Amino acid sequence: MDYFQSYGDISVHKLMLSDKSRMEGYRRAIIKNKDYFKDKIVLDVGAGTGILSLFVMKETEAKKIISVEASPLASCLKEIVKNNDKNNRIEVIHDKIENVKLDEKVDIIISEWMGFYLLHESMLSSVLYARDNLLKGVDDRDNNNNNDSSQYRSDLKSRLYPYKGNIYIAPVTLDNLYESEINFWDDIYGFDMSTMKPHAKNFMYQNKAVQVIDPEQLLSLPETFDVIDICSVNNDDLQNITNLLHFKTIKSGNLHGFALWFDVHFDIVNKNNNDNDMIDDEEYDIYSMFDTDESVVLSTSPCIEELVTHWKQTVLFLPKVIELKQNQEFSCNFSLDVDHNNPRRYNISVDIPPSLLSQDNNKNNEDLLERVMNACNDYYDK
Repeated sequence: MDYFQSYGDISVHKLMLSDKSRMEGYRRAIIKNKDYFKDKIVLDVGAGTGILSLFVMKETEAKKIISVEASPLASCLKEIVKNNDKNNRIEVIHDKIENVKLDEKVDIIISEWMGFYLLHESMLSSVLYARDNLLKGVDDRDNNNNNDSSQYRSDLKSRLYPYKGNIYIAPVTLDNLYESEINFWDDIYGFDMSTMKPHAKNFMYQNKAVQVIDPEQLLSLPETFDVIDICSVNNDDLQNITNLLHFKTIKSGNLHGFALWFDVHFDIVNKNNNDNDMIDDEEYDIYSMFDTDESVVLSTSPCIEELVTHWKQTVLFLPKVIELKQNQEFSCNFSLDVDHNNPRRYNISVDIPPSLLSQDNNKNNEDLLERVMNACNDYYDK
């Protein structure tokens, strides 16, 4: 399905609008910076149903909000804006951001560009285009302080929502899933149907690549795979991301794979402004538990059951089950590579050290791992 056509599917938007962690993350970031938004021009990249534009309209005194949406949903977006924007502060543009020409550059860019494991869908490239071409001060610094890189980044942090994303990885045990999906075939009314297990594994890889991971399934603390600074990253940086991660198990268990998740950060411009009282939602405390004095944080971590998001977690299945002991240390090299046949998705791979996988099975393991990666991509293409 065409990328932009897929976002014309109303069920996709219902799912995202029902995600309280997602919604509250952006709403908190806007409210905590409401003074900074005053009299600013705000660009909403990939506006969808326009909820972020409407939040800005309602919670701030922004001078103008430009909502850009490339999918057919833009026609509905125009009606939504008409029904809610009584002061005509929101302008809707139905086009790809790369085609948009503005009479005046914008002060702030806001966008919900994140996909599974942060980068799936690769909508970030559209945000980077908007940053480099439509944001004030990138080429023509208002204060003529181009040489002050730290000040430049600090300035961009306050004008990009979000300004940073982190990807985390942790080893996981999935005993219950394997019992229900794989070992189920060992005994059916006393009959051995284990021949079905390879097919069951392929089905599991295709249909369980994205799932909710319970904190008890984590075999170690998570490690940070990558930090993506939206203020400075470019598209070339995103073509291949590789990192060697070191883990130490916190308990014994069967290693079935690795879970990936992310968080994104929104700068709080006025660090001394204690404006929690501006948010009167009784559920605010649970959704703000990852926030710091410096940033509002939208997290997809599996560690808090109440904060399950529509992104869930992405599971990278291993070709064989590996038994791990408590306090066992090991290292794995992970890579995310843009799929050249479909640049909106990544191929995810992990190199398992020989100490965890026997040498004589390496070739079979590599072949199966490649099929697992293909299965993950098939899941994302649904």
